Amino acid sequence: MLCLNRPADPDVLLVEPLTRREKRVLQLVARGWSNQRIAQAQFISINTVKYHLKNIYLKLDVHKRTEAVWVGTRIGLVDTDEPDGDDVQPRELRFASA
Repeated sequence: MLCLNRPADPDVLLVEPLTRREKRVLQLVARGWSNQRIAQAQFISINTVKYHLKNIYLKLDVHKRTEAVWVGTRIGLVDTDEPDGDDVQPRELRFASA
């Protein structure tokens, strides 16, 4: 059973800790981002986003996005105070004209 107090290290509550990419995906899900937007911002495919979400659900023992965000927030994996920065905004690829 998960202890829902915020520990010093949230990974100690998990049988297998979330990877850096999984934590980032969870953070963006917590902001309400769609899989498409996450994929664009992280330069990965939508299928890769879904793969990370599947792993997040397994590791947090949840079945949907809202549960993942709730548990992630409770154990300190989701930073609700983190502002949206340029590093998480979807970027357009620009190519130099010939």
